[in-house]
Amino acid sequence: MPTLSQPPTVALTDSPSPWRWTREACSRLKELEFLPERFELIEGVIYEIMPKNRRHVLGLRRVRNWLFTIFGEDVVQEQDPIEIASEDQTFNDPEPDIAVLRQSVESYREQAPGSADVLLLVEISDATLSLDRNRKARLYARAGITDYWALDVRGRRLFVHREPGNEGYDSVLEYASDEMVAPLAAQHATIRVMELLPSTEFPQVTDYDKT
Repeated sequence: MPTLSQPPTVALTDSPSPWRWTREACSRLKELEFLPERFELIEGVIYEIMPKNRRHVLGLRRVRNWLFTIFGEDVVQEQDPIEIASEDQTFNDPEPDIAVLRQSVESYREQAPGSADVLLLVEISDATLSLDRNRKARLYARAGITDYWALDVRGRRLFVHREPGNEGYDSVLEYASDEMVAPLAAQHATIRVMELLPSTEFPQVTDYDKT
């Protein structure tokens, strides 16, 4: 059975508060070409989105293609922004790996989909596991994202976050690679976690790995 999981403890220090960047400042810096081509702004900190390694690429591909079979391709958004809680928008501009939306991605023409539009959010966590389980989890919880998954491709496990609140998720379950899981929005669509993970040896094609 999945086990209860708690986010890693983050040490607190007496250091002065760091400068926090805003969306507006980042937009200006990008215009001046002072920022990398791809980055995320999380709690005022600028994180460069590094080139994806093969674990991330294959994990993303497996999750995406499985979700296509359940929800359809037109509602699965990949590595694009979502809007979060209004009080967090000044210092945050996340781009989750996958968001399953209530409507077609094409229907959100004027602005990015908001939290009420998101049925499932997935981060493929390789070098970013601590960020995804701490800062991003709190951000997504405050936004009211009801089903947030962090797929740990190194540790070969899945963290499922549910019951969002102002301080984070009240329910965080850790699923081992041999355990079954399903999205809240499609509880009939169970899958074993290992089928979402890249092979430990050579990538093998499964029913969900369709090009």
